[in-house]
Amino acid sequence: MSTRLLLASVLASLLVGSAVPTDAAVPPMGDAGAAPRQVSDGDDKAEPKPDKDDREQNAGVVEGHVVSVNYQSGIIGLQTAGRGRVNVLVLPSTNIQGKGDGFHTIADISRGSHLRVFLSRKAHQLIAQIIRLK
Repeated sequence: MSTRLLLASVLASLLVGSAVPTDAAVPPMGDAGAAPRQVSDGDDKAEPKPDKDDREQNAGVVEGHVVSVNYQSGIIGLQTAGRGRVNVLVLPSTNIQGKGDGFHTIADISRGSHLRVFLSRKAHQLIAQIIRLK
């Protein structure tokens, strides 16, 4: 019985010794789980500006024929006269306009379709802002 008591006390001391102290540095939850704010002592440098690739930029307009469509990833392969083949990302916010009235979805675009695409570029990815079916 003393062996059990000795074993229990050894295990208890190990568990207590490995427990996290209650005053451990735990970041406060703050505003709905937002990261805690850093207190500035005035010596901080200015906050770094986003990298040029992180900002969305105008990438012009292209016109051409669709050579591939991946409906799952939203990528359209477009064969253009000026830029050659380009891959364009179609987002749910992309405005797709067709012949006649109403708006369309990526499901209305198929191989061989003639498109005019107004583009933006973000991190080396071309993104369709407006697509006009010709």
